[in-house]
Amino acid sequence: MASKTLAFLTRRACLKRSPCIKAEKCTGRTFTSVASSQSSTLSPEDHINDILAAAPSQSTSIGQKEREVLLRCASKTGKSRNSPETFYSLTADDLARAGGSKILETYHEDLFAIATAAFPALPLEPWRFSGGALRCVSDAKYRRRFLLWLKEELKIHDHSQWRGKLRKELLQKIGISIPPISIKNALREEFSDVDWNAQFGPNSVDRVKPLRVPEESDTVNTTPEMLESYRKTLDTFLDTVESQGGLDRWYRVKLSQIEQNQDVADIVKKFNGYLSVALKRIYPEHAWDEWRLGDVPKGFWSDLANKKKFFDSLLPSGETLQWWYNVSAAWVLQHPGGAGALNVRKNELPGALKEI
Repeated sequence: MASKTLAFLTRRACLKRSPCIKAEKCTGRTFTSVASSQSSTLSPEDHINDILAAAPSQSTSIGQKEREVLLRCASKTGKSRNSPETFYSLTADDLARAGGSKILETYHEDLFAIATAAFPALPLEPWRFSGGALRCVSDAKYRRRFLLWLKEELKIHDHSQWRGKLRKELLQKIGISIPPISIKNALREEFSDVDWNAQFGPNSVDRVKPLRVPEESDTVNTTPEMLESYRKTLDTFLDTVESQGGLDRWYRVKLSQIEQNQDVADIVKKFNGYLSVALKRIYPEHAWDEWRLGDVPKGFWSDLANKKKFFDSLLPSGETLQWWYNVSAAWVLQHPGGAGALNVRKNELPGALKEI
């Protein structure tokens, strides 16, 4: 419904003045047909005001500063000036050059939040804004709406078609530049009744939460002979639950699988209940992403080297650090380890990144 409304608004801005032209009037989620007259030379201010006039009344004091900056910004950029879709093409730099630095700081550079505060009556689509798609896959308020829009854009008619459509090049063609894995995880979350494992394989976010035995007395000293014995036990267990692959198969092991094997559970307990600590000691030759193995030892995230390693693992191959400007804390939090990496800065992504 929202995409059709935006398409209508775009067409309406281009219509020439005519008393017989029919257009739709948006009242909440209901659309009725009314007569309208439009000029092809409307300014952004006139066009927005015309739309707002047909919408429920609102206080002019709320969002006034945001409104002024956006309209001033649209006037200076010269981008599609007769359509509210102008806002989708704006960047944080555009607003800063138009005198909106303070507003950007207040809203943490969230362009959708700024536009919503400025024009609450407009049926804006958050994923159309810079960095907005990342918000939508992690925010339940917009996730289903975004996924249904994406389904229509990618011409998906059956759940089995998602796997072939979620390719980086296809997503970029429709203006979506987020990792396909984020969309896969959003589909699992929003449509939990579908067997997504059949399409995408095991859920990469559903990692094992290891056994926790907080008593320090349960941590025992080990000898080379003990470590070799543990290794043989774990090798046998891993080959049983995940037959193909290397040591990275441990990232797909679940808590229930560990609990069902008493020998493996006892080994994990010997390392204070941390699977990551056990695997690092028993397989020291392997480079482990500890946060992907569940809980990490106290103080792990205080080590900046660990935080840097975590954020480096999220940076897509070939991307520069500028990519982080399009990422939200909500998106980071949906990844294993995200909460720990951001916790020190109270989930503020800019602060965490500056720290490393």
